[in-house]
Amino acid sequence: WNYLRRSYKNLKAIISTNIPGEKFYKTINQNSTTIYNPMDKELELQNYIPTEDKENTISVVARLDPEKNISEFINIISETQLPENWKVVIIGSGSMESEIRNQVINQNLSSKIELLGSKNMDEVYELLSKSKINCLTSNVEALPTILIQSMFFSNALVAYDCTYGPSDIINEKNGFLIPLGEKATFIDKLNYLVNNPISLDKLMKSSFEESQKWKKDAIIEKWKNVLS
Repeated sequence: WNYLRRSYKNLKAIISTNIPGEKFYKTINQNSTTIYNPMDKELELQNYIPTEDKENTISVVARLDPEKNISEFINIISETQLPENWKVVIIGSGSMESEIRNQVINQNLSSKIELLGSKNMDEVYELLSKSKINCLTSNVEALPTILIQSMFFSNALVAYDCTYGPSDIINEKNGFLIPLGEKATFIDKLNYLVNNPISLDKLMKSSFEESQKWKKDAIIEKWKNVLS
């Protein structure tokens, strides 16, 4: 690590997957830049999914490990005024899976929250195609691809502004970026979306439109500029 770090200043460029990373590496090499990860072909072919073709579902796709902060998300849902016809579906497994399952039971949330465990990518995409809102409560990320994937499937986003990644993705056109740890604000934005269907519908549409910026053509052009 120390040997490589000394060489960074002599490189043609350092590529980061998020803006904060780029800012850090610019202190070492001014040619540093950000190039996001490309999405797969299936996503790029995805069309907008109208609200009427979706379910009243909030999706979460994350490992059930401490840094993903799913326990806090469960607490958020317990304090959110979800209408009776809304539900939460969580895909993921990990070191805290038993603890999370017990938390759902102990807080009497089994009728609202469904834990599906580990699923393959096709099953993740199936969930995203049905859900209207995708949430992320991580304490730390790099570039949370699930938020980008969710936009392609016409989901509004609600996520903590953790280090790093969500701030590169979320803006007023696709959802709400919540200051890390401000649980009350997270609850407030979720309450707003599930109880204001017209506003949610508009945000879902603009979120899909925003996803088009993440198609691979623009990313390839950036790589061409670096490599030429």
